[in-house]
Amino acid sequence: MSKRPLIIAHRGASAEAPENTLMAFLLAFMQGADAVEADVRMTSDGHLVVVHDEDTKRVSGVSLKVSKTSLEKLRGLDVGRVKTKKGQGQRMPRLEEVLAMMPEEKLLLLHLKIGPEGVVRLIELLKAAGELINRVRLMSAEVEVLMAVKQALPECGLILHCERRWTQKSDVWLPEIEMMMTVALAVGAEVVAIDSRSLAAEPEMVDVMMERGVKTHVWTVNRAPSARRFSDLGVSGIKTDYPGHLVSSFAKAALA
Repeated sequence: MSKRPLIIAHRGASAEAPENTLMAFLLAFMQGADAVEADVRMTSDGHLVVVHDEDTKRVSGVSLKVSKTSLEKLRGLDVGRVKTKKGQGQRMPRLEEVLAMMPEEKLLLLHLKIGPEGVVRLIELLKAAGELINRVRLMSAEVEVLMAVKQALPECGLILHCERRWTQKSDVWLPEIEMMMTVALAVGAEVVAIDSRSLAAEPEMVDVMMERGVKTHVWTVNRAPSARRFSDLGVSGIKTDYPGHLVSSFAKAALA
């Protein structure tokens, strides 16, 4: 049986622990995930924190805009209590904390939701991270961000994030495959991350990209049968909220 794709824990083991917390990341690695994906934003006082939304309401119950709030105030929020009682007391991680907890040989995917100032700080932190820098992958939908980090951090692989949409009028998915390929090659991205719905509709994307030397990650896939179908297509990574479930499913299939 061919090697399975990377199992990438989407915001950690986010179905079972509060997303983008140290608890979720540690649980994902305990469950056998090959990598975790973390979202990175910048605070009003120049710190990089790990949180998905630009507002903290969904994860904390308190509405604060991350970019306009200090680290101290954001760290005062409980970002675990909304998800589960077991997650109570979880604090919004600083990027430094996530870098420090990374196990050997595991990968860290950083989804960058930052501007030029944030990129400068990111570069500082990753250059101080030692050999871990070789296991960090930087992802963004913004071409300018990818080009900036590529120039400063050639050790880090780049991932172009694409959230496609169906246009009923034109009867096509946008952006089209050729456009995604053009952008990926222009910025030096080694992977394109594509939503599961559009990839299921246009599975030929995997082979088209592979022919041009670009790998495919698919998000977000939580059911084992779907994961196996995408694996059969040749994707190199599967992002999931249930890393333990998919790791176990692939392991069982390998023994069958």
